[in-house]
Amino acid sequence: MFSIDYIKHCKLKCIKNLCIPIGILGKPFGNKGFLHFVYFNKKSSSLVNNMYVCIYKNKFFLSLLKISSISKSIIRFEGFYEKKSVYYLNNSIILINRSNLVINKKDDFYLIDILNSVVKTSSNFIVGYIYAFYNNKEQTIASIKTPFNLDIDIIFKKPFVKKIFFTKKIIIVDINFLV
Repeated sequence: MFSIDYIKHCKLKCIKNLCIPIGILGKPFGNKGFLHFVYFNKKSSSLVNNMYVCIYKNKFFLSLLKISSISKSIIRFEGFYEKKSVYYLNNSIILINRSNLVINKKDDFYLIDILNSVVKTSSNFIVGYIYAFYNNKEQTIASIKTPFNLDIDIIFKKPFVKKIFFTKKIIIVDINFLV
């Protein structure tokens, strides 16, 4: 199917942050190799037929697979046509190349685009840089590393975040919410 060098190349690209997680595979659906699938971002529609994706599970890249069929929440990969052949994919993460992500509106962006951005106050005081994001089921939280090597978590939405400068990778936050 793919050469070892090609799969190593895909893994290396994913390691260098050119690939990002897009969703998670669930239990098999039916008997013909279909799986349940859930996007991490409910608004996403980035996966399409004939797209190649990396499959990641338990800290290992399992393989590079080609999507043969996808609907809203059901996916099937080329070469997997039986229920027993897809069991090991359950709870695997799907990663895609950043260039394949769809931006639907002018102001939309992906959090990976602002990872490592410098966080400042409106008075130009450097708070630190964003090193991670997580979600607590209610909102997105940005983890910031300060110049003093301290960790600060802020809610990543207005009114906490005032402005994002994408090209400069600078984010302006409201100082009152950092106290």
